Amino acid sequence: MIKLVLATAVTAVFAVSSPITQGKKLFLNNCASCHGVNAQGKIGPALNGTGHSAHHSPMAMMQKIKKGGKIMPSFRDKLSDEEIMYIIRYLKSIWPKNVQRQYNKKFGMDKGMKGMKHMKMGEHMHKHKD
Repeated sequence: MIKLVLATAVTAVFAVSSPITQGKKLFLNNCASCHGVNAQGKIGPALNGTGHSAHHSPMAMMQKIKKGGKIMPSFRDKLSDEEIMYIIRYLKSIWPKNVQRQYNKKFGMDKGMKGMKHMKMGEHMHKHKD
């Protein structure tokens, strides 16, 4: 009896997917048609750490996904904040390690998601040339 309960509990723990796995699924279902299945860019820009998107804070990325853009649709009514953060975590996980380190340092992500609280909405890793 105890073995069966333990086996069921262990199976239940492993059945729950990680935020990154959930983010990948959400990305493939909502974003890949424009950004490519590997986030390499297609109609929309690359999101795999090789393009400009890796310079935006998580809050700025979240707002972009919610509001949309010139040709990007708004996902405000389709994805929750939690689902959007899963997508952002997934994207960050596929970035090159050096880009991840620089991003974590700039945006306090080395302190976990708590580092997001101090960020301004449009904060970037670099200044744009005007």
